[in-house]
Amino acid sequence: MGIFRIGFGFCTPLRTFGDLVCFFVSVINALIPILIALAVLGFFWGVFRYGFSSDSEEGIQEGKTVMLYGIIALFVMVSIWGILNVLTRTFLFY
Repeated sequence: MGIFRIGFGFCTPLRTFGDLVCFFVSVINALIPILIALAVLGFFWGVFRYGFSSDSEEGIQEGKTVMLYGIIALFVMVSIWGILNVLTRTFLFY
């Protein structure tokens, strides 16, 4: 699947509920890589905060927290992407 095929490349015009679902799934599939990139940037921001805050305990803890949230966000985004792909390949047959 291409990243930028938002509802127009492989979904039929919006006439049925299945077409609507196909459109929303394709929009979510287009947004997931952007959200994954933001989660990776957040993780590396936490690494940066952790690495350059060696003198303050508060900065180290904040860096750890941001890294943890980045890893959780990556896990959630990849899980959603995988579940959507399984569901669309199972029920929409493409």
